[in-house]
Amino acid sequence: MRRAVLTVVLLLASLVAWPRPPSAAPAGLVTKKSTFDVAQTLDRLESLLRQNGFTIIARVDQRAVAMKGGEHIPPAELLQFSLPAFDAALLKSDRVVGLDLPLKALAWEDTSGRVYLTYPAPDQLAQRFDITNQPVAVQHMAELLDRLTDKALSP
Repeated sequence: MRRAVLTVVLLLASLVAWPRPPSAAPAGLVTKKSTFDVAQTLDRLESLLRQNGFTIIARVDQRAVAMKGGEHIPPAELLQFSLPAFDAALLKSDRVVGLDLPLKALAWEDTSGRVYLTYPAPDQLAQRFDITNQPVAVQHMAELLDRLTDKALSP
């Protein structure tokens, strides 16, 4: 009996510790598979964003952050970026949306070595803050990010 209980406990512990697959990501996030490594994925996206008028705010090596905290994780890098006209439109509607701005994209490697790019869907961001008076800006940003991320991830 003890052995069965121990087996169940170990199984549950391994499931909790196992990273969730991209398909199980929280609602409101867009996740796309990359054929490049984490750094190349963000390099390509960063270049395309700059070419399209975005301002790059910061790039954070989250693997390095985890290592400082005593944890070892696969590569993961966060890119923060802004399109001032979009940010201004949303901020005009609700200053609290600034908690989720600038926009972010995360390139990350799972435990199997697959690389993904994940970013918040602009329509879900607007919905979260009940911003209904900027549908054109939100739709434009959603289409632009979809197009730029697809281009960044294509060989």
